[in-house]
Amino acid sequence: MAERMCAPRCPPRAAGQVDLHLHSTFSDGLYTPRGLVELAAAVGLEAISVTDHDTVEGCQEAAAAGGELHVEVIPGVELSTVERGMELHVLGYFFDPTDPQMNQHLRLFREERVKRAGKMVELLRGMGCPVSLDDVMRRSAKGSVGRPHVAQAMVECGFVTSVGEAFSLYLGGDRPAYVPKYKMATSEALALISAAGGVSFLAHPGWNVPDSLILTLAKHGLHGVETVHPRHAPGDVYHYRVLVSTHGLLETGGSDYHGAPHEAPLGTYVVPRSALERMREFAFSAVRNGGA
Repeated sequence: MAERMCAPRCPPRAAGQVDLHLHSTFSDGLYTPRGLVELAAAVGLEAISVTDHDTVEGCQEAAAAGGELHVEVIPGVELSTVERGMELHVLGYFFDPTDPQMNQHLRLFREERVKRAGKMVELLRGMGCPVSLDDVMRRSAKGSVGRPHVAQAMVECGFVTSVGEAFSLYLGGDRPAYVPKYKMATSEALALISAAGGVSFLAHPGWNVPDSLILTLAKHGLHGVETVHPRHAPGDVYHYRVLVSTHGLLETGGSDYHGAPHEAPLGTYVVPRSALERMREFAFSAVRNGGA
């Protein structure tokens, strides 16, 4: 009876909202694609996108779970790119996850990620860390291997006490076991997503990406900007919403959720359903007209 009385006053906190930036165990998240869908359903999200790093392997599982739990799941990916010497992440949506060209590029990404992990392991072993590449690959299961998996293996073998310690002492950008990752040109990523029928967005531009670069990329196929992100202050969100409105771009946003204990609960960083519908309308009209 208490639950029935409480229900009208306690709706799901994210009802009517969408989160289009989530990571699963197929890259560096802690939840399976199905687990993310279950969390999304629990907080009332209407739609999500699992945007794993450089892989679409989790799309099918997420979509199947979404059909069961009545959560719309948009095909998504987050690609690592470089432009003018700056690392930029590109979010892609509404593309065909089975597109041969995209999957060929993503296989290359995964192969390069394994090579990178092997180089980091070699460096760590030279510092006395007993970690092996097999340890790292086991942590990544069949997903896209990255530094978090190396860090987890380091904790597992007792060389460090936490993932944070692994990054701060060994794996961070200026630390002794850091190895740069393979990145495609941003323009190449935009073309790849477009050719697969999708739309592309610049992820978390508040990480020191100048507006002038965003507008230049928009002339070369970028469709929009991630406005809502955990590291965007309210002023940043306002700034990017004005930017997209002024220049006829689209908006995406979400939690960049990995499932770590220090992250805000799912449903905290969301965008309205209307942003997704504008994205969908643009993607489908572009396909009808022969390309985005």
